[in-house]
Amino acid sequence: MQHIAQILVNIGTRSINKAFSYIIPLHLDYIGIGWRVLVPFGNRKLEGFIISVTDEDNTDQADLKPILDILDNDQWFDEHMMETAKWISEYYLCNLVDAMRLFIPGKSGVKSVTTYRVADHINVDLVLASLELKSTEYCQVFMYINKYPSISSARLEKQFGSTLLKTVRYLMRKQIVIGEAVIKKTASHRYKNALRLAVTPETASTFLTSLTRKPAQARLLSYLMIHNQLAYEDFKNINMSHDAAQKLIQTGMAAIEKIQVVRDSYANICGAATQVTLTVEQQQALSQIVPKIQAKENHSFLLHGITGSGKTQVYIEA
Repeated sequence: MQHIAQILVNIGTRSINKAFSYIIPLHLDYIGIGWRVLVPFGNRKLEGFIISVTDEDNTDQADLKPILDILDNDQWFDEHMMETAKWISEYYLCNLVDAMRLFIPGKSGVKSVTTYRVADHINVDLVLASLELKSTEYCQVFMYINKYPSISSARLEKQFGSTLLKTVRYLMRKQIVIGEAVIKKTASHRYKNALRLAVTPETASTFLTSLTRKPAQARLLSYLMIHNQLAYEDFKNINMSHDAAQKLIQTGMAAIEKIQVVRDSYANICGAATQVTLTVEQQQALSQIVPKIQAKENHSFLLHGITGSGKTQVYIEA
């Protein structure tokens, strides 16, 4: 049996509103619903979202392509995010992939960058001799590409201008230069410095007995023994000393590490929304609208009212 993933390809085309089947390779057999993956799509490599996984007979999968790679170390869409995306899709009548794209920074988690490199086993002198009858730009472009393991098309265009494409295409036809699509993640991660415990708690406990006359170091080390790490930006909040941190680093008890900053959009949200007392007119409007919604009947309502009269609240309540 072969694991087959149904994948929504993150491509901004409304006409494509279906999932495509891809083989999950053996080395990626741990992935499942909610993972972001890299898949071949035509002659491109694109981001995709796994929405279901099935087990099927190997003999029926001859034409399917395998998933190329994963884009994250963990599942991106959890169960609640998947349900929310489905609800958005149904409520606002949009494609499911469009709803899922709302959870991706920049609408796409990857971008394709074209790079060029000189083909393997190329004899530079022979290439230059073969380009003698061409304009000097051909030799200049070739030598410039040859200086680097690979170079982006944007950097080449900046160096040689927009006429570069004709030259590069010629070098590629002659198999002198190879063009490759390199996939890069669009989202950049933020990091912050933190102090972490660099030894076992037992070793730290033994060392702590020698800090009787160094209360600042003792307090910081005791904190690390309990919490394992402390971000430098939080030192002031709990009255910790940077000098004490430096001393613990010098003794090998602590070390600096970079930790990723994970944005939590809901960190400062607490409690339920305030209950709004509706006016008589709002209640009258809702008394006509709500029964139609509950009966799942198609019906149009036009709300009349000046600015600030509460029309939006009627929509929210309905």
